[in-house]
Amino acid sequence: MPVKPKIIRILKFLGKAFVGLLLLLLISILLIHVPAVQKQITRKLESYLSARTKSTVGIDRIRFSLLGGLVIEGSSYRTQPKRKS
Repeated sequence: MPVKPKIIRILKFLGKAFVGLLLLLLISILLIHVPAVQKQITRKLESYLSARTKSTVGIDRIRFSLLGGLVIEGSSYRTQPKRKS
C-alpha cells in the first residue's frame, strides 16, 4: 500500500506549514508591541495620510493593545492655504 505513506507525508507537510504560519503570526503580533516598530508604523502612517489628504498630518505616538485596540496620541492636521489665482 504505497498510498498511506504518501498521505502521511502530505499531512506532515501541512502540519509544518500550519505551525510555521502560526509562528509567523505570533512573531508579527509581538513585533507590533516593540516601541521602535510602533515608531516606524507611526512614520509610515503619517506619510501615507499626508499624501492621501494632501495636507500635513502629525502623529506623536501609536499604541496597540493585545486585544486589538489602537490608540493614536497627539495627532495634528494642517491644511495648505488655497492660493488665489
